[in-house]
Amino acid sequence: MPRHQILQTSDPTNKSIAAVKGKIRSVYCKNFVTYGECTFYPTEYLNVIIGPNGTGKSTLVSAIVLGLGGKPELLSRSSSLGDYVKNGRSEAVVKVEILRDASGKSTVFERQFPRSGKSTYKIGEDSASEKNYIAAIAEFKIQINNLCQFLPQDRVQDFAKMDPQKIFLNTINSVCGTETITKFEELKKLRVNQVSEADGVKKKKDALEQLQIQCNILQQHLERYNEQQEYQNRLAVCEAKKMQLEAQNLEELKKQQSRDLSHAKKKLEDEHKVYDNIMRRQKDITKTSQQLAKDITLKERHEQTITVEKQYVEDQIKSLKDSVEQSRTMFLKKKREKSEYDKDLQNETNILRLLLADLTKARENVNADRTWKVQKADLDQKIQRLKEELAGYMKIRSEINSKLDEQYVPEIGLLKRRIERANDVYAQKLELIREKHSDVYRAVQWLKDNKDLFEGRVYNPMIMELSVRDPDHAKYFENTISTRDLLAFTCERKEDVSLLVNELCVKQKLQINVGHAPPANKLNYRADIPIESLRSCGFSAYLIDLIEGPLAILNYLCNLNGIHRIPIGTSVVNEKTDDIPNNVNFFFGGDQLYSVKVSRYSGEKSILQNQIRGKNQLVSKSTNQIQEAENRLRELKRGSDQLKNQRTSLEAKIEETNVLREEFMTKKRVIDSKLAERAQLEEKCRRQNDKVKQLKNNAIDLADMEAKFKEKVKSCLQGILQLQNKKMEILKNLQQAFVDKQIAVVKERIFKQENEELINAIKDATENKMIAMRMVDTITRTLEKTNQQLETKLTEARKAKRECKSLDLFNLLPNTIDELRESINEFKGRLECMGDVDQNVATEYRQKCADIENIKEDIQNSDANRQDISAQIRALHASWYPEIENIVATLNCHFGDFMTSMGYVGEVNLIRRNDFDYDTYGIQIMVQYRSNAPLQALDRHTQSGGERAVAIAIYTLSLQHITHVPFRFYWSAIH
Repeated sequence: MPRHQILQTSDPTNKSIAAVKGKIRSVYCKNFVTYGECTFYPTEYLNVIIGPNGTGKSTLVSAIVLGLGGKPELLSRSSSLGDYVKNGRSEAVVKVEILRDASGKSTVFERQFPRSGKSTYKIGEDSASEKNYIAAIAEFKIQINNLCQFLPQDRVQDFAKMDPQKIFLNTINSVCGTETITKFEELKKLRVNQVSEADGVKKKKDALEQLQIQCNILQQHLERYNEQQEYQNRLAVCEAKKMQLEAQNLEELKKQQSRDLSHAKKKLEDEHKVYDNIMRRQKDITKTSQQLAKDITLKERHEQTITVEKQYVEDQIKSLKDSVEQSRTMFLKKKREKSEYDKDLQNETNILRLLLADLTKARENVNADRTWKVQKADLDQKIQRLKEELAGYMKIRSEINSKLDEQYVPEIGLLKRRIERANDVYAQKLELIREKHSDVYRAVQWLKDNKDLFEGRVYNPMIMELSVRDPDHAKYFENTISTRDLLAFTCERKEDVSLLVNELCVKQKLQINVGHAPPANKLNYRADIPIESLRSCGFSAYLIDLIEGPLAILNYLCNLNGIHRIPIGTSVVNEKTDDIPNNVNFFFGGDQLYSVKVSRYSGEKSILQNQIRGKNQLVSKSTNQIQEAENRLRELKRGSDQLKNQRTSLEAKIEETNVLREEFMTKKRVIDSKLAERAQLEEKCRRQNDKVKQLKNNAIDLADMEAKFKEKVKSCLQGILQLQNKKMEILKNLQQAFVDKQIAVVKERIFKQENEELINAIKDATENKMIAMRMVDTITRTLEKTNQQLETKLTEARKAKRECKSLDLFNLLPNTIDELRESINEFKGRLECMGDVDQNVATEYRQKCADIENIKEDIQNSDANRQDISAQIRALHASWYPEIENIVATLNCHFGDFMTSMGYVGEVNLIRRNDFDYDTYGIQIMVQYRSNAPLQALDRHTQSGGERAVAIAIYTLSLQHITHVPFRFYWSAIH
């Protein structure tokens, strides 16, 4: 392809082409999908782009859409803007030149975007924001999102799904001027207001009817309320009369209580006189009684003093007895020690005699010492030689250990950990899920603890169950199987699918996916073409051959993604694409993904090529790296084992040398012990002689100790005898003190018995006096309370009489409380029979009447407002509807002509509920493709896909005759 290709259907320099606002003059692409650099110049009228698959028809449409500010989602290729940059290029440029007036002046809209997808915009030579860019394009009435202007082949179904109202709205937005669209929006708003007013009037009339009913009910309540008030007034008069009579009764009670208080005070005065007379006699009796009680107290204190003295003497006697016992125990202990001392002295003396005999024998054997010294010198030479050999062996062993520790052990440990980490693929995958997909990680942990809930086997996400044999092949699976499927759980039973979804998605609100894969004991799928037949094209295996996992999941992926039919090869595949069979339409070669499409009409084959990258999702163990590490580990272990064998042989020699050296050392110790035996005997004799001398110096004098013990016992016994005599004297005094106390107690008892009658009289006088005082106090308090009640009752009675609404009734009422109570009970009974009546009923009745008048006034205002809106609608409708009717008639004419030319029948009808119900305005497309079938509405259920595409294409062509904007695209695969 040349560097800059010109795609034109007319001369770009031709000035005779009519200039219409919104018309595309040219489209420029650079590094866009398959185009290196090209410019397209459309003709004045209908432009039809035809060609086999893969020649760039869709690419040109994509350039126009993206160049006019459209989103990638409108297209069927990719939702990522960066995917539209040509392979091997970093940035793409699209320019669309649009005529802006009849003079031929134009505006160039330029959009640049790198692989990152962040766009920059220009209008002419000036940079612009995305918002201003879109707004400038909208001024040309270009609507990329309107299916009546731009209809890609993947959205033909969306057009068929539109209801008549949506088709009508898109049509008028596409073909009508701003004034007509504004009128339509205004008519819809007026219609909404009109309907709202009508609904409001109906609601107000309903409310008015309810208020009138409520007002009638309130009027009845008001009559009952007035009657109730009458009885309450009569009851109040009775209560006032009752209060007056109760006040009169309280006055009589007050007079009676005053008389009772006078009698009580006189009684208290009499009791005081009796009490005073008796109390004068009591003073003499009290003085004598106090003297007797004091005498008893003195006697008791004297008795306690003697008792304390007696206890002191007894304690001294006990102390002397304890001292005698302690001296006797000490004497017996010393006596035992004397016996043991004599035995120890005899034994130590015998030991000294034996040691002296051994020392004499040792001094006689002098020749043996010389022989032992010669043997010792010979042993010292042998031990030194063995020590030097042992040091050499230890040095060699140290060098071997250092070599193992520095050169072998660290690297062996590192390789073992590296192999262990490489083999623990499950932990790596689990950590990846925990970092990037927290919901899936929580679900995996829950499943690990709850597998017993399920009847069949439930598999963890495929990312954990599948294992790629070679890490380099993981990218092929990651670009074939979607991330959604890789993270999905799989159940062998359908019942377990429902249970798992309920537990994780419903109860725990986790965002996960669950699939169903029936259990299997073999792989149920195989490729149609053996891989041996494809090796000449550069293929080495199918995807299914590169992965390991449960058979149920592998069968599920074969059914879902066809991994048993996708071959994998090297970069050589790129040179052999023409030799690949036609039924292989999806394959990998090196880092490239190839998608093959064959035209059903021309049979030409087009290939879409995309570069792939690994997503690091299917973490797998690297067999090559593990093999290299294991080979190096075996090599290091061989070297390590050789050194360890050398060290083992050396340690055997060290052990043998140590055993021989220990034998020589034992012999030397025996000789040393014999040479040192005489010196040791001399030292033992000296120490034993010192011990015997010390024992003799510490001899115990038992006779002296016995004399001291007898003297101590004699002194203690004399002290005890003296204390016993003193105790006898104290006991006599204690007995006399007890007798004196009993005599004093008897005197007091006799005195109390003699004066008991006087004491009882004093008690009675005191009690009578207290009763009289309490009586006076009680009557006084009662009188004060009665005074307070009387004052309160008089105040209440006067107030109630003033508030009476009928003094005549007050004067006619009986003057007895019993008769008044009968009248009060009668009025209360009547009020209870009438029930509770709301006190606010009168206020509520007046409010309801006012609300009725207000609603009547609102209804009149709403009727007038509705009439005004109706007049506005009729006036605006008269200026708007004829244009719409004319547009639909024109569409119907052209649509019918086009359909007739193709041997079909078609109509375009304007439908609505009524003329002024604007939300129901719609365009109904009617078609007939067979003579024996009636006209039928175009929808996605009745016609086939091809029939729908034909009708939609003809409809968009019909729009071209009445549109004010010459911009319209219909993009389809129909040829």
